[in-house]
Amino acid sequence: MLLNINVHKKIIRIRRKKMNDKLLTAKDLTKIFSVSRSTIYRWMESEEFPRGKQLASNTVRWLESEVLAWQEEALGKC
Repeated sequence: MLLNINVHKKIIRIRRKKMNDKLLTAKDLTKIFSVSRSTIYRWMESEEFPRGKQLASNTVRWLESEVLAWQEEALGKC
């Protein structure tokens, strides 16, 4: 029973974190990683980088938590 409560608490924390997640623009990403916009899209095409969320026909945003998770994973491979 205690395990189920701990799992439930963890799920709630994850949901809260996602609710507070920032939406990053391609410009934000170019500043964070010091790369060009085309490099961001090339990373996406090679499936190394999280895909952006299409909000409108010309509007794409990335969840900060997904980008940070990718960054931690990439740094762990070094």
